[in-house]
Amino acid sequence: MSTAMSEQKQAQKQITVSGVVGDTVKYSTTKLGQPYISFEIAVQEGPRRGAKRTVYYTVNAFRQLAVNASQSVKPGDRLLVTGTAKEVLLWNRGGSIAKHTINAERMGHDLFWGTSEFTRGTENAEESTDKAQA
Repeated sequence: MSTAMSEQKQAQKQITVSGVVGDTVKYSTTKLGQPYISFEIAVQEGPRRGAKRTVYYTVNAFRQLAVNASQSVKPGDRLLVTGTAKEVLLWNRGGSIAKHTINAERMGHDLFWGTSEFTRGTENAEESTDKAQA
């Protein structure tokens, strides 16, 4: 068992990935009581044709996106996720390990792989009605 000796953070960037949800969606709340979810997604990266590698991202989402995703996302689902990506290098005696995370701003089922049914949430419906009347 090795422990991280130091962390080196790299620049954050906006990305969109398509991948497969690999485990259950973990729902919780932050210390301030905000809804929060986290799950792993496996993404195939590489050229259109040729050898690809699988990169695993931890996807985090907050507030209403977390509530909606916790009711919609299941292991094995194919998703599109857009958000801020961050890679943290964890250094230990054996070298470095890259941990990839995405703080999601938007996500949804990847309709290239199947169909989906949309149900508007009550909070989102109220917001769009308020904007339409303004």
